[in-house]
Amino acid sequence: MTISKKAAASTLVCVAIALLLSYFAQPAFATMPNCKVWGNQKAYTYEGITITHKAGIESMSWSGSQNYITGWAYAKTNSSIAEGKIGARAELYDGAGLLINSTKPIWNAAGEKDVGVGAGAVRNVGGKYYAGGRAYVSGTHIKYDICAYSPTTTCDLFEEGDALMSVSEYSVNSNNQTYGSMVSANSVGYEPDLVSAVATNGKSGYVVNEQLADASFSGEITSIPVYAEDGETRIGVFEFSDPLRS
Repeated sequence: MTISKKAAASTLVCVAIALLLSYFAQPAFATMPNCKVWGNQKAYTYEGITITHKAGIESMSWSGSQNYITGWAYAKTNSSIAEGKIGARAELYDGAGLLINSTKPIWNAAGEKDVGVGAGAVRNVGGKYYAGGRAYVSGTHIKYDICAYSPTTTCDLFEEGDALMSVSEYSVNSNNQTYGSMVSANSVGYEPDLVSAVATNGKSGYVVNEQLADASFSGEITSIPVYAEDGETRIGVFEFSDPLRS
């Protein structure tokens, strides 16, 4: 079959037009402000060691390229402590309240009295994000208050009036397990049995809260299963990331 030069040229023009239309049909890149904001700082005492802890969110943009969102967790003490006495891990949630990143824990080095850890994700869109995590003291752990942030044009937190942070109860599945976002834990009054999360395959589901807490404390478990809302049907895995140190 022979294609004429005229037909070939016509085909190339059509392809070029299609590529141009495809390019301009792409959503505009949403540039976020470069800033870091922190939630409320609280204090906790265990076995004579008092630490202050807080969560925060940082946004960074490379115009025309990508946005990088980081959820931070920070813990500090004024006490004289041994190496590995206090630790922290960070969590980052998307606008739907799904856990998209959780780090392995980090611990204070010799002579250090504070630890800061970040959980990051590249996002080419704006929207809401939530940060949280856990602080560790002498083998016990405490949950951070969730910090909420909408990186549009300002660097302000928006916790007040947020829908996910105003939920009054979790849903319950057929196995009598509560399920939902960890972002709602403060308003509900307790953490869900199944925590909404995104698996490495992109599917949305739930991780078992107890497995999440145990795995993130040990730092040796690199992934846990992601289930459907029945808590039984496995749909993927959630992997813990290497921490970003502040």
